[in-house]
Amino acid sequence: GGGGGGGGDGLRDNEYTRSAELFLTQAEAMGAGARFQDALNAALNSIAEDPTNPVGYFQAARAQVGLWDYEAADTLLRIALEMHPGYEADVELVRDGAWRSAFNSATDPMDAGNMQQAIELWESAEVIYPGRYPQALMNLGSSYPDVGRVDDAIDAYATALEVIRDPSTAEMMMSDSAVADEWVDYERTVVNNRAVLLVQQERFTEAAADLAAYLETHPDDLDALANRAAVLVEAGMPDSAQAIYDNLLSDASLGAGDYFNIGVGLYNTDNLQRAAEAFGRVLEISPQHREAVFLQAYSLNLAEDFEACVPVAMKLIDLDQYHLDNYRILARCLAGTDQGQEAARYLQEMQNLDFSVLNPTLFPQPGGGGTVTAEFTNKSLETGTMVTVRVHFNGSDGATVGTASLRVEAPAPGETTTFQADLTSDQEVVGYYFQIIPPR
Repeated sequence: GGGGGGGGDGLRDNEYTRSAELFLTQAEAMGAGARFQDALNAALNSIAEDPTNPVGYFQAARAQVGLWDYEAADTLLRIALEMHPGYEADVELVRDGAWRSAFNSATDPMDAGNMQQAIELWESAEVIYPGRYPQALMNLGSSYPDVGRVDDAIDAYATALEVIRDPSTAEMMMSDSAVADEWVDYERTVVNNRAVLLVQQERFTEAAADLAAYLETHPDDLDALANRAAVLVEAGMPDSAQAIYDNLLSDASLGAGDYFNIGVGLYNTDNLQRAAEAFGRVLEISPQHREAVFLQAYSLNLAEDFEACVPVAMKLIDLDQYHLDNYRILARCLAGTDQGQEAARYLQEMQNLDFSVLNPTLFPQPGGGGTVTAEFTNKSLETGTMVTVRVHFNGSDGATVGTASLRVEAPAPGETTTFQADLTSDQEVVGYYFQIIPPR
């Protein structure tokens, strides 16, 4: 940005402004950082000699940006612009460059784990160009809780939402191919992250209102709908939550993953019968979805609907016969339907297992495929015995996406080892089940 002027528009050059401009050119163009202090001294001399000349203020602001004093730079830019409105485009350029400089400089301290320094740089970006871009605000929202500033994080996310929803910002961002793809997800990310923090602070009404505002423009976002229902339960409005779940469960177009997430939402709000119904919908699409069978059996067991639980728990053992909890669920449901002898038989079967597979967890990958991890505990196999484990991965339509086979080496009796099955695929994975081939 220029500093000099002939005087007709109120901009006057003098020996100090000429020196300051030279030092700024050396500092900005040639990377001679020490020259910023020389430029500041010259600009301050100009202000002292001629306080009505905007040039000194604008030069001092640019020098303060170079010296990382963004508070001072912001004040000086405001004064320069007030004195000389013709500076508007130049001031915008200085603010924009300073914002980018601070934002990009936060990467190294963040990567090194120095979050305090990264936070200070993102805060500086917002001082020099507040409310122009959402990225620094989003980073502050995700980082403040780590240093105990949850309320500040909630406020940062709120400001980020204002920026994201500003039509002129959206238009500018969508025209930038580097961020256009991410931009579409920004609002969703910020709304969800802010809702999580509001719930943590027990500010349920605000969280529900945030999600409602988002859903007005994104009515098909099932995760946001399910989140809002869960928040409404916490806010003491279970009937409103129930209406959302009823609508979701009556939607026949959803995939197995959608129904599964609805089931988890219902389960987390202790709505066990409706949760079991949602997991049942998953199984209509994907009959061998191990997690859905487990959670349906577990929900019915907790709801003490033992009659309905028995066939589901039987199916669970067919799908996953080495998980001890599966036998306990079935035994409790059998006992609850006056089948005590059968219950005892299954508990004995559990005792007779040579090994168990516990804590299985699916990690779907965003672009398709996924990983299943689990723990293998040896009870009575000889150390070093090889056990073949096949993991069948299912897609949202219930079809098998692929299978991963591995051989697990039994540790010493009483010891536990972990195993991991990976599937590389471009198809979405939403469920899995085990096929375990014991040693002969």
